[in-house]
Amino acid sequence: YEYHNQAGSSFVPRVGINRLINNFHFKLLFSMAFRAPGIKNMDFNPEILPERTTVWEGEIGYRITENIFVALNAYDIKLKQPIVYFYDPETSKEGYENFDAVGTRGLEFEGRFKHKRGYLNLSYSFYRVYQNKVDVYAVEGRDDLLIAFPAHKVTINASIDLYKDLSLNPSLIFNSEKYGYDIDPYHYLAAKG
Repeated sequence: YEYHNQAGSSFVPRVGINRLINNFHFKLLFSMAFRAPGIKNMDFNPEILPERTTVWEGEIGYRITENIFVALNAYDIKLKQPIVYFYDPETSKEGYENFDAVGTRGLEFEGRFKHKRGYLNLSYSFYRVYQNKVDVYAVEGRDDLLIAFPAHKVTINASIDLYKDLSLNPSLIFNSEKYGYDIDPYHYLAAKG
């Protein structure tokens, strides 16, 4: 619980339940968070409110062998009253406002292999938008995505011990297409990242 003399009070509980059964583990999490407006936000808009985030998350994992572990995680994230910067090129007006809400759901997979001479970690994440009432986060013609966030991401991290304190640590990150603004903030530029 926190009280802010300008933005009011915020109650943000967090609850987690874990269970381990043989080589399986289960996890269920519920959390809330907030971001109080900063001085610049309140300077532009004295009536601005804190952002509020609610997250539901569930995970199941399995240790296949002593060295191999896999996990699948599903989540639902909803952001209410996001603090959003805006600029109107016609009036040259800028500022910060609370918009309505944005929500995403997704899945994450993780696989880990550990050996005495190194490790290999592989992860894949995927999300979709189920609600977006923040027009500046929207991607033209794609109701299922948010600007700047790829729908798919694959990450590979490894470490190989070569000699005593010397190791090789390669990593690879692949993102599907993500979208951003070009010079005109009302047109989009697709870019692979």
